[in-house]
Amino acid sequence: MELSQPKTIYENYKSDRPPIWPVTSSAMNCNPTPRVMLLAQAKQVNQNWQPDRSVYSEVSERARTAIASPRIIQLSQPKSYDSVDDQESDYWIQSARALAFKRSLNTEASPRLLALATPKDVPKEYLCERPVQWLVSEAVKNAAATERVIRLAKPKTRRELYEGFDPYKISSAAKHTTATPRLKELCMPLPRKMKHKV
Repeated sequence: MELSQPKTIYENYKSDRPPIWPVTSSAMNCNPTPRVMLLAQAKQVNQNWQPDRSVYSEVSERARTAIASPRIIQLSQPKSYDSVDDQESDYWIQSARALAFKRSLNTEASPRLLALATPKDVPKEYLCERPVQWLVSEAVKNAAATERVIRLAKPKTRRELYEGFDPYKISSAAKHTTATPRLKELCMPLPRKMKHKV
């Protein structure tokens, strides 16, 4: 019941001030200080400020009455091509890329470049992927499985846990086995990770 009760308001809590409130007579009759008068002034525009440029630019009278020189008239004329082939040949001849391309056609590759351009040979020991389907030899088809192979082909029988099977039981052969030198070598930590005592 105690937890279900609403939370009580703090005794010193003051609600938000209303948007309209009465101004005291002392505030109405007070004289502002020079600092307050300075802060009340509107911010002046920077002396270097310039208004935005008009979208429509005005053409000067000098530009209107100017006379174009023969060079400007020559540059203003469109190029004239007799055919598409002349247009392409003129473009490729005048471009630096075409000149570099023509020079590269007459350049002979060095022996080093020819050696680098030679594709890498496949190693002699490389074996291609075995096909998915392959022929089975007659010897395999007619082979007879030995008793050992038949015994290994049978699945291992195991009892269930409710039948008394103990998965943690260690066989007697595993208890009396001896690790080989290779196993002892593999179980040792890496030398670079071993900390030697000083």
